[in-house]
Amino acid sequence: MRYALRCAWLILAVLAASSGSVRSVAHAAGASEVERANRDTVGIVSGSVTGTYARFAQDLADALDAPGELRIIAMLGKGSIQNVADLLYLRNVDAAIVQSDVLQYFKENRVFPGIEEKIRYVTKLYNEEVHVLARPEISSLKDLAGKKVNIGPKGSGTAMTSRILFDIEDIPIEALHLSNSEALAALRAGSIAAAVFVVGKPATYFREIRNDLGLRFLPVELTKGLEDVYLDAELTSEDYPNLVPPGERIPTIAVGAVLAVYNWKPGTSRFDRTNRFVRRLLESLPLLQTEAYHPKWKAVDLRATIPGWRRLETVEQWLAAN
Repeated sequence: MRYALRCAWLILAVLAASSGSVRSVAHAAGASEVERANRDTVGIVSGSVTGTYARFAQDLADALDAPGELRIIAMLGKGSIQNVADLLYLRNVDAAIVQSDVLQYFKENRVFPGIEEKIRYVTKLYNEEVHVLARPEISSLKDLAGKKVNIGPKGSGTAMTSRILFDIEDIPIEALHLSNSEALAALRAGSIAAAVFVVGKPATYFREIRNDLGLRFLPVELTKGLEDVYLDAELTSEDYPNLVPPGERIPTIAVGAVLAVYNWKPGTSRFDRTNRFVRRLLESLPLLQTEAYHPKWKAVDLRATIPGWRRLETVEQWLAAN
């Protein structure tokens, strides 16, 4: 037994010594490699593993990586609010995919003072429409005053958008934080009056509803208070033939999915690598819009503006020259 213990200690000692020598050599010879690797690396925080945001981040890593020039690290995120916090404070996050109304949320809640100067947008990626699905006795947003409305899980983009929507429209509701599947079940049971979903149309879980209960989408008009934050949109019978009568169009609003970056000062290393990433993205958009990548890349219009946001100067210069 003592012999076995002595052997074990000997092996551990040898491993520790060799590990230390390897670290010493790496430290002596690899400091410049560490510096170069970090100089060429851009981190992008996105969304959940099954979401479109994560797929977009991975597409950027696949399309833009260039050995010795640029490496993209795609990271999973926890929603627009946390993604902006990560963009502001985490050392390895240079870009983030967020909902376009996140800035309005921060302004209204007085979070991150001066945030308008700290981040910029590169491009709007695609639209996510606001779907307000309600019981048959509800015909307008105003009818939801004082009623139970599901606005999505706490911290989600849907919850953030819902808060902004009902606050701007001055409609007090009893907000619940159910999952999408729980919300649909509650609607069918009549335990809630409506549920809000922020998702790019057509969403599969709406198309699969057998509407024998008279559920309907409520119109959401782009009023004066909303037009500073949102875009005009509509839901049609082509999108949801089981929920929208033939030929009808339900007005709603849309929030943009945005690729945002930190507004680094010119001359810094983070400014340099972020701008190399942005220029490479601008030049590679035709590649990203091929069949090899997510189909929603085809919706990207580099010249599209986003209410309430300022575009990165590098993008402005590229657009002027192209």
